[in-house]
Amino acid sequence: MHRALEIPEILPMIVSHFDPDRYAATSLHLTSAIDADAILHLGKLGGFKSLTFDMRDASFLPAGLPRGKIFQDLSAFEFTGLRGGGDSLDPVTNLIQSWDRSPLTSFKIEFMSSPSATSLEALFHALSEHCSHDALHTIEITLSFTRISDTHSLVSSRGWTHLLLFSNLSSVQLLCRYRFDDEDMHVMATAWPKLKTLQLMSPRQNDPSITLCALLSFARHCLQLESLQIYLDARTIPTLPLDEAAHPVHPTLRTLFVEESLITDAQAVAAFISKLFPDISYIHSSDPGAPESDDDDPEFAVQYRRFELWNEVVRLLRGTEEDNDVKDAT
Repeated sequence: MHRALEIPEILPMIVSHFDPDRYAATSLHLTSAIDADAILHLGKLGGFKSLTFDMRDASFLPAGLPRGKIFQDLSAFEFTGLRGGGDSLDPVTNLIQSWDRSPLTSFKIEFMSSPSATSLEALFHALSEHCSHDALHTIEITLSFTRISDTHSLVSSRGWTHLLLFSNLSSVQLLCRYRFDDEDMHVMATAWPKLKTLQLMSPRQNDPSITLCALLSFARHCLQLESLQIYLDARTIPTLPLDEAAHPVHPTLRTLFVEESLITDAQAVAAFISKLFPDISYIHSSDPGAPESDDDDPEFAVQYRRFELWNEVVRLLRGTEEDNDVKDAT
């Protein structure tokens, strides 16, 4: 039976008397700061499949751990909850560097500060160097957007390309500051053909550089994709070949989250999406809610019009689906 070992603030005493044969724990849950000797002892015990950190301050992990020596059986890692921990992910990166091609299948971080792009890129690089490229299938990075105007946290194209080495990823969630374009989406789609879920979210500072062309890349290369969340510019409609056999028809995508994506022609967008994803059943756009005041607000009017247009896309797609059902019945 799988057991979880929770390490409270009396950690030194717990670790010094910990008998792995007696507890046979496979999961380690840390809720307080830990020194290098303690984590080194636990990491060398072996048998831990899951490692979770649930921290509330900055002094959560030590530096100076040996590289490639501990937690050799680890398959799931999760770090959540840091508050007021500054802008660095270096403690997590240092821990990853203590692994040696760990057979990690799941990696999740929720960091309640705004780390620098350099810090995040170093973490991605450590993952690529110290985890099995074949085993990892889930990666979730959730970072704070509290300082969305800072350019120091904007991840470059070079920074996230370390993740492309993980060719068996099926679920990817990147909630951080980035500036992706259609070429980045094409690279992602070709590198991760087994994707089932892709969530990309970033603070809205400028018009998106991703267009509807990105959907073509996912339709061609990610044939298992079921859910896609993306912020894009849908104002320009790519031209598809008249011959339906000449463009991809995706078999599995059901859900599309477009957030505040730009749109001007609902009918053209609906026609484009229906040709690529004939079985799509749900499109979600951000509802701007009610205006903050009774005064005319041009920005709110634009947001609400955008919301209406995406709802019109949904209505048009439902009409197309009903038409197809009629044709199938006859």
